[in-house]
Amino acid sequence: MAPVARFPGMPMILAMTHGRDLENGRIIETIRSLDVPWLHEVGLRDRFEPDGEENLIKTTLGMWYQAFDHTLTQDEVSEVHQRIASRVAELLPVKLL
Repeated sequence: MAPVARFPGMPMILAMTHGRDLENGRIIETIRSLDVPWLHEVGLRDRFEPDGEENLIKTTLGMWYQAFDHTLTQDEVSEVHQRIASRVAELLPVKLL
């Protein structure tokens, strides 16, 4: 069991396109390996295979940011989230949406 947080968390999404050969688990594990401050959860929110585009997948990840010593501001979370997005685009063959 974990104590109830005194400060609210903030949800964010990260949307991208990629080839069929890139598994969702690899994307999530790459993000988790970055040791991001305040990121507590990351998981698959949506996966879409567009008709007529054989090798394209659209993936949306849901992410939860929360600090246990203060309320996060939108600016704090946006800055960290942008850094994650940039690193994912550098490390994996994805195109951010």
